[in-house]
Amino acid sequence: MLYSPWPTPSGPGLASGSAALGALFARFFGRPAGPSDFLLVAAILPAPRCARSHEHFRPAALLAPFTSALFPEAPGVAAMPLSAPPPASGQPYLLSASLDNARHLSSLLRAVHFQDHATCFATANGLRVTVEDAKCIQANAFIQAEIFQEFAVQEESVTFRINLSVLLDCLTIFGTSSLPGTTTALRMCYRGYGYPLMLFLEEGGVVTVCKINTQEPDELLDFDFCSTKVVNKIILQSEGLREAFAELDMTSEVLQITMSPDKPYFRLSTFGNAGSAHLDYPRDSDLMEAFHCNQTQTNRYKISLLKPSTKALALSCKVSIRTDAQGFLSLQYMIRNEDGQICFVEYYCCPDEDITEAEL
Repeated sequence: MLYSPWPTPSGPGLASGSAALGALFARFFGRPAGPSDFLLVAAILPAPRCARSHEHFRPAALLAPFTSALFPEAPGVAAMPLSAPPPASGQPYLLSASLDNARHLSSLLRAVHFQDHATCFATANGLRVTVEDAKCIQANAFIQAEIFQEFAVQEESVTFRINLSVLLDCLTIFGTSSLPGTTTALRMCYRGYGYPLMLFLEEGGVVTVCKINTQEPDELLDFDFCSTKVVNKIILQSEGLREAFAELDMTSEVLQITMSPDKPYFRLSTFGNAGSAHLDYPRDSDLMEAFHCNQTQTNRYKISLLKPSTKALALSCKVSIRTDAQGFLSLQYMIRNEDGQICFVEYYCCPDEDITEAEL
């Protein structure tokens, strides 16, 4: 039995359901609904869920049977093509991009989703989405232009701030898991400062249009992690780091990382309720793909700051671990999507300044 806020889309409940939808639209927007408003209604209504499986149903698909009663003059409105209409003002979109599979974007964004808001940077090279917390940790998701079927930026760079939680909800409006053989196509457009980000999502002939308000971007911390400032760097297969996080005592407040040209080479240590735990990786380990350490460094990082990076770790196949002279940490995850394309997620983390040299 389905739980639904709307009546069954057939039989005597249709007329009352149409009236209810029309009243709901008028309450939201202060005017009667028109033919072109159908998709907007579909986008703002919550997706009903199956009482047993909790599987989301498609709002636009569920509303489709109502359109002939709500808008008899527009029976084909649900079958609009997946293309962005030109701006009414004639001003071109500063950013336009399309993807055959929206999941490629949503999975990467989930890997950096530990705060509600994110800053988006678009250049000819692709899209970068940055999330920060308390100027102590920063995450960047890089989606190269080649990942998109179409990617066009009309200026040298386009920057805006957006609610990442809302963006992810929109990207997964058809559900987080598609039926076999089906994907959600995406077209994304942004006209410029003060305008919303527009998403056109299509699956199985059903189109949903979402408009997400954008904000002026905040100034972000520049970790200045260029290659010339890197002191130590190793590349591990992600499997090795996943095992480490599973074995180490996560009741510890900090994770201590030791990197050295001599033994123990690469060591992870925790100091939890059960005592101290150490996990060593020899430089000739099968999990070690590259080892470039110039000096011995031991730094501690708050586990609460590192935990969000485990989302990216779970998706990745390799991880690059780098430190600079001040002990700042870079974790760069290489992620291969369903089509075999490579993307990157990078986390920067400040060392724990509360730890003294004597404690180390």
